[in-house]
Amino acid sequence: MEVDVESYAAPRLWPVAVTGACVSLVVFHSLWLWFAYRHTGPLAPTSRLTNLQTLRSTSAPELVLLLARRVHAPGGSFRIALPWGATVVVVIDPSVARLVLLQPSSGDRSHASAHLGAYACADSATQGRPVSKLARARAAPAFTLDRMTGVPSLAARYFGRLRAASLDQLAAGTEQVALLPIAERLATRVAANVALEYELTDEELETFLRNVTICEHEHEAAQSLSPCRALCARCSCAAARARAEIHALSWAILSHHRASKHSRPDERSLVALIEECASYASDAERQADISMFLVAAAGLTASTIAWALYDLAAHPEEQRSVAAELRAGTPAAKSVALSNAVHESMRLNPGAAGGIHRTTARAIPLRNGGHIPSGAQVFIPLLALHRSPALGSPDRYAPARWERGGLELREHFMPFGNGQRGCIAQSLASALAHEAVGLFVKHFWLELVLPPVPITRAVRRPEGGRVLVHHDEPTGPRAPPGDNGWGRRGAARRGR
Repeated sequence: MEVDVESYAAPRLWPVAVTGACVSLVVFHSLWLWFAYRHTGPLAPTSRLTNLQTLRSTSAPELVLLLARRVHAPGGSFRIALPWGATVVVVIDPSVARLVLLQPSSGDRSHASAHLGAYACADSATQGRPVSKLARARAAPAFTLDRMTGVPSLAARYFGRLRAASLDQLAAGTEQVALLPIAERLATRVAANVALEYELTDEELETFLRNVTICEHEHEAAQSLSPCRALCARCSCAAARARAEIHALSWAILSHHRASKHSRPDERSLVALIEECASYASDAERQADISMFLVAAAGLTASTIAWALYDLAAHPEEQRSVAAELRAGTPAAKSVALSNAVHESMRLNPGAAGGIHRTTARAIPLRNGGHIPSGAQVFIPLLALHRSPALGSPDRYAPARWERGGLELREHFMPFGNGQRGCIAQSLASALAHEAVGLFVKHFWLELVLPPVPITRAVRRPEGGRVLVHHDEPTGPRAPPGDNGWGRRGAARRGR
């Protein structure tokens, strides 16, 4: 009986052929990555899984900062390897970062850049990246300096409501208070009124802030390495309901503008520009951009205000200097001490500390003669830029450094990003932050009881902090610095 040898050998060769093809692809891909990225800087000495866990955690900015200080990058960039063969170039040189941000960007999110944690503060609230159909040139009239003249009066009006509702009672007692919720309510109300011509009711405001929190926690859970947790987050009914309510609020704002634009026309408000822009395919896209703006106001601007207040509460001498200047009659917009304090807080804890990601449209030169190739995934860690060792004592709160200024400090400072996709409302955010912080410090004295913990989800927020609110600076004995400042207890909490 003859045996057909080929019929027996062929099935056994398939596993060998498939394995050989897979190994060849892996080797080819590794060689291609080495060839394409050989001039972009050293590879971080951490595993792919560790890098993925780092970038998806709520402590990602601190961990990337430690990595940036550990890796020797003479060209101003280094590489992080991620699973599935992805490579991300981390830029820690401000001149290279500005070149990346100033180039045209397609806005596409690649598979690699999706692992970079909090890439946009409104993603979770709008179920995907905001449409942003509104061109920067068309949106610019909504945030000119002359339009910002209404911010002080609105901030004072809403701050007066807060005083009457809670702050005066808190100052008369000994109850500890968290500053972030207060900053969120103030920032959201003023931003909605200035840019969207809409007066939020108390119920709308509370519902909106609750829904933003739900969406942020859902976004955090969706980034989990646990498949079950990520799947449950993406199928969450609570998050879907929260997104629907945020869009319903955006629709109410848009409808209100359409109903009242003939009685009080303001062609330069943001909502008017969004309503008139013909590049939107539908009102759903307009709602997405309105939602994006509201979420940014409640997140980025409010966090900036809260961080500045906590920092001043932790440094009484700085708070005393700012209060003296404001009580002498200096407007918040012209107060040097206030400006230095706010800028220093934005440097230490930028709201967008999660970083900025881009896909390069062309090769970017590095200072050591190398280059970042076209099509590369680039990550710009704002916290690492703001706390560069080149600034001298980068982790110390020192508002006086802004009096000296210097090109080095300005080059490393970019809390609102840069280029075509930077924050279009940075003038409003800056004006509102100065006014809100100035109102608090002018009318109250803040005494730090419990330092906040920086948590970065979509925005870097100060969570868990507590202060005592006084009408005037207490003259009695104070608590030990370890319990009432950024002492050992505060350092331990911040390092968690």
